[in-house]
Amino acid sequence: MESEIKCPKCNSLMEEGFLLDRGSENFLFPAWWVAGNPEKSIWMGLSIKNREVFNIKAFRCSNCSFLEFYAP
Repeated sequence: MESEIKCPKCNSLMEEGFLLDRGSENFLFPAWWVAGNPEKSIWMGLSIKNREVFNIKAFRCSNCSFLEFYAP
């Protein structure tokens, strides 16, 4: 990822942050991007078995508040 990312809307600098899924009981990990459509798990929540999973990098524009996400 570039060290300096510019906002595609207003060309200001964007700051890196992360998404926190407050619906989860576990606040120890940032949000993930998971390939495919959501499927319910037999046991609980959603199944991510045999799926590509990536941590999400989130950026927020310091000027206009635009959010942009990457899954490197």
